[in-house]
Amino acid sequence: MRFKNILSLIALGAMWGGSYLFIRLSIDVFHPVLIADLRLLIAALLIGLYLLLDRSTRSYLKIQAGDRVRLLIVGFFNSALPFCLIAYAMQSLTVGLGSILNATAPIWGSLVAYWALRDPLSIWRVLGLLLGVMGVFILVGGISLLDTAPHGWEILAMLVATFSYGASASYIQKYCADLPPLKMTFGSMLLGGLLILPLAIYLAPNAHTWPTAYEPYWSVLGLGVISTALAYVLYFRLIEDVGPAKAISSTFLIPVFGMIFGYFLLEESIDSQMLLGASIVLMGTGLSIGLIKPDRWLKP
Repeated sequence: MRFKNILSLIALGAMWGGSYLFIRLSIDVFHPVLIADLRLLIAALLIGLYLLLDRSTRSYLKIQAGDRVRLLIVGFFNSALPFCLIAYAMQSLTVGLGSILNATAPIWGSLVAYWALRDPLSIWRVLGLLLGVMGVFILVGGISLLDTAPHGWEILAMLVATFSYGASASYIQKYCADLPPLKMTFGSMLLGGLLILPLAIYLAPNAHTWPTAYEPYWSVLGLGVISTALAYVLYFRLIEDVGPAKAISSTFLIPVFGMIFGYFLLEESIDSQMLLGASIVLMGTGLSIGLIKPDRWLKP
């Protein structure tokens, strides 16, 4: 892997890790659904502009009638629903914890792929799934998510969001393999944003309660521009340069940057339980998606 690709991987991890910071800075004044919808529509607008300026991708702006249902399903389950749930969860979760829980998405993806696509599970992938569950268990203190754990509903919302990400991956693989990635990203974000737009408008502040401080607006703009539009364009370029397996390794950096941003910018604490849980979740994720392959180490 070339040096510029390594820098791109680090930048992508920072962009996606920063999404939790942006949400945390705006969630106190904007409803989670409004934040999710603005994130989608801002990203769709910028990616659409990118497609328009590039002659080779300009045709992607046209969404054919036969593609709309598929893109709407992807837009809801891969963007609108998880974005809303994550924004809801970040009302009380720290940036570090939210970003660590995000790392469980590939684990859910492996389970759904096994059930829906008959994707085989090796002993190491099964071990990875078990480690991922153990890591989440450690993160929440080993007690009931809904009854006594602090912020139980928010943690559950994060896990449902990551499950939605994982399930969407199997749907995309099975039903959307013929769609160019950038076209699918633009179309799904646009349709997902339009789908929840009426609810976002209903939940938006009225004319007298819009915040007067600039920070929430800049945070939502950063969420849509940096952590969504630019991040996806960079992600698909990485896929072209180094392949999907290496490109997806950027997700391992999301918790790292999430904890760094939370610690230095929001003065959030990082304790030993969080570090242990994060390490186990990341190891389990690496095993479950095949990035960590012990078979290679065990060969004589």
